[in-house]
Amino acid sequence: MRKPVLFRVVNNLDIGGVSRRLQQLLPLLQDAFEVHVATYHRAGALSPHFREMGIAVHHLPLRGKWNPAGLRRLARLLREHRAAIVHTHSFGGNISGILAATLAGVPVRLAQVHTRSQHWYGKTELRRKKQRLEEYLVHSLCTHAVLFASPLALEYFASHCPVSRKKLLLLHNGIRLPEPPSTPPPTAADIRRRYGIPPERRLLGLVGRLTAGKGVEFAVRFLQRARAAGQDYGLLILGKADGPEQEARYRALGESAGGVCFAGLQEDPYPFYRCFDGFFFPSESWTEAMPGAVLEAAAHGLPILARENPAVREIAAFYPAIHFMADADDPVLTLDRLFALPPADTRAVADNFSIRAMADKTLALYDRLLSEHGGAGVDKNS
Repeated sequence: MRKPVLFRVVNNLDIGGVSRRLQQLLPLLQDAFEVHVATYHRAGALSPHFREMGIAVHHLPLRGKWNPAGLRRLARLLREHRAAIVHTHSFGGNISGILAATLAGVPVRLAQVHTRSQHWYGKTELRRKKQRLEEYLVHSLCTHAVLFASPLALEYFASHCPVSRKKLLLLHNGIRLPEPPSTPPPTAADIRRRYGIPPERRLLGLVGRLTAGKGVEFAVRFLQRARAAGQDYGLLILGKADGPEQEARYRALGESAGGVCFAGLQEDPYPFYRCFDGFFFPSESWTEAMPGAVLEAAAHGLPILARENPAVREIAAFYPAIHFMADADDPVLTLDRLFALPPADTRAVADNFSIRAMADKTLALYDRLLSEHGGAGVDKNS
């Protein structure tokens, strides 16, 4: 018996939070589904990795979210493969993917929102209002469920886009928990040698896209103040800026501060987490829904330093080794308090935020929606 066909519709499969999570999650759905991914902006650097895992990747460039020719091509692809579920991501995918799935007569159509205020990204308030209206119409008429990584993101969306509350569902992000690698990874000592970090220096890590609101400049200046007070702390930053000019500016700032190293994008950041003494999350409070980097740091048992952030407060309910700071706090006292935190148990993070837990919740949701909307449900014996 053929498995039901699942399509995920995303902007691209470049290295980033959504793509990395799909890379970890989708293989866990393959026993129950024939899994496909459709990209509409660019295929992305991770596309070959998805294909190696047996996941079909289709790239169909769209010239706009409402472009009729592009929507027809995507709908044709969904019909050809007899898609049973289409699950879309972010604003652009939520519009184009849901519309194409509706044209194709796909039985189950889900959308997913990954951020809060950045979700509607128009440069003016009028443009953002137009985007909210577009999403309201599409979800009200065509979508069976809209998924959110945290209650915070759900409430933000609901307050700006009055889609029926019955359609708004919580699905926590999952992370791949630390596990013994198949090949020996670089050790903490290897990584420190690579970046010239003395073994005795206490090292903070920062992992994420180096974009507006992520607090990279704040983190560098915070470290600079700590070093100016005679404390030998370091900061190792993993991620990529929006462009070469921004990248050069951050690197120049880090060089002037001293003790700051940039590792760039890392497809597997886990060896770096094992190198950190603590984790720094300096994002501004409006930027996050459920930050995967903080979950990964918690899974590694690291003490976490965060600016006041309601999304991180949600994680602190499961992992208390988090110190929240105000922007004007003394850096030396702040870091003393961070490293004085007692170790926290990571089991609650594993139970609630592992990729396996996310897969199980996803399969249960798919099964329910297939049963409700004319499908046969997931074959749990496949």
